[in-house]
Amino acid sequence: MARSKQVPILKLLPQSIPVFFIVVCFCMAFVLAYPVTTIAIVLLVIITVASLIAWRLKQDRALEERYLRSGIEQIDQMSGKEFERRLAVHFSYCGWHVQLTSDTGDYGADLVGENDHGGTVVIQAKRYKKNIGVRAVQEVNSAKTYYGAEQAIVITNQYFSKNAKELARRCSVELWDRERLIRALVEVNNRLPS
Repeated sequence: MARSKQVPILKLLPQSIPVFFIVVCFCMAFVLAYPVTTIAIVLLVIITVASLIAWRLKQDRALEERYLRSGIEQIDQMSGKEFERRLAVHFSYCGWHVQLTSDTGDYGADLVGENDHGGTVVIQAKRYKKNIGVRAVQEVNSAKTYYGAEQAIVITNQYFSKNAKELARRCSVELWDRERLIRALVEVNNRLPS
């Protein structure tokens, strides 16, 4: 099968300058010939863009509201990525400034940010169907060092193994098991407007 030959973008530049010049001239001629139509088109574009932005913000707020009102039953049905987003919304509502890390190269943290005291915090989110072992504690402890965080938390919808609890105690990693997570969800849910 023959491979298509790629043309470097710099070689296309001399050919595109005349095209660009023609488009600019056409636009200028249109603006000068039809100023009212041009203004109407510009206004229509501005209104359309503003409407799309407003619609997107409304969708984001609705999703955040749904996440904030979701309980442990809904969390058990979420994907791992949805659980991470759910936690980001939770901590943002609590006054923390958190951001999701990239899917790859996160150095063991799913969320990184500042807690309500201004300290750096790293969070490892584990939405699983089984209990969590030492690996999650190792990952978040590694992230704690990498990000220079003063606080590291592993949060799960399940429970932790005995070894994970022991390692977390020695590394000063906070563990939120199912019961601790439910308490945090209820605390926030009680503060939400009806």
